[in-house]
Amino acid sequence: MWTVMIVDDCESFRQQIKRGVRAIGKKRNGNGVRIAAETDSAEEALAFLRSNPVDILFAAVGMKGMKGTDGLELAEICKAEELCRCVVLTSQTADFEAARRGILMGAFDFMVKPVEEEQLRAVLERAYGFLGTCGKGNRPVGEGDFHFLLAEIKRVKKEYPWLTYVMENGQGMENQIVQGEPALSCMSDCRTYLGRMQDKVEQYYPRGISAVSGTAARHILCHPYERVTLTELSGICCVCNTYLSHLFRLEMKQSLMDYVMMYKMVILKNLLCETDRYLTELADMLGYSDYKYMGRIFKKQYGFSPTEYRKRKAGERGGSRKKKNGGFGL
Repeated sequence: MWTVMIVDDCESFRQQIKRGVRAIGKKRNGNGVRIAAETDSAEEALAFLRSNPVDILFAAVGMKGMKGTDGLELAEICKAEELCRCVVLTSQTADFEAARRGILMGAFDFMVKPVEEEQLRAVLERAYGFLGTCGKGNRPVGEGDFHFLLAEIKRVKKEYPWLTYVMENGQGMENQIVQGEPALSCMSDCRTYLGRMQDKVEQYYPRGISAVSGTAARHILCHPYERVTLTELSGICCVCNTYLSHLFRLEMKQSLMDYVMMYKMVILKNLLCETDRYLTELADMLGYSDYKYMGRIFKKQYGFSPTEYRKRKAGERGGSRKKKNGGFGL
């Protein structure tokens, strides 16, 4: 029988976790998990845990209750003092910094509220299996971290689906991670990949931009193979062309069309490495009627023509590509 403690200032969420725990217990004929304690105060939680360590701790990020401390810092204390073996962090927002700190401290999982019942049951089932594997002894190195990292990668990808277009070898890396074992080498790949995802989000969709600029940027990012015009974006954002153009340049430090061009060139760079398509095909995919014009933009941005870049990357990989006629590909 595993013990659970819930530390959250949201009464409805505490009730939701308790329902999930009861469902697990019923499924396993009572041989599951039980609630040891619940509270909306990190200070009270820490006092209880120092006398009564638990197996699973649900801790809310951003929760008030301890002087200068929230649920994340409570979780860090619990890990340092070995008061809990399986920490599940919860948050009202998709907080990258909280996720990063959770990764470093070895959190088991990270959930963004509101949490669906099926997601909660899946986390509890996985935690139950994890605890059953390691028993009451020490936690296997890296296993909880791996599940947390994998869950966070999937969450970020779901929230920012356009990341697939700008992550170099993104799909290949994701396949390796999903199929990998929770070994230290795979965990290192997960951490590196998640860090790259965070950098890309900050680059293309920085914090603090207005809803208008955010709407325009998100439309561009989610429709990379469509021709986008200022008039179309203004209609989507329900503002006039002049206002959108001025606001976007002010907040993003570049014009809308420069933003579109930069994004398409990043996609082109990845396609040159991951496919053998002709430049004429790639130009058509990205909305350019002239592949030579596209090539000039690419060279201006990266210092190499598309063909030169493809050759360099092929050489770096130690591989070879079949050369195609007309200089359109390799």
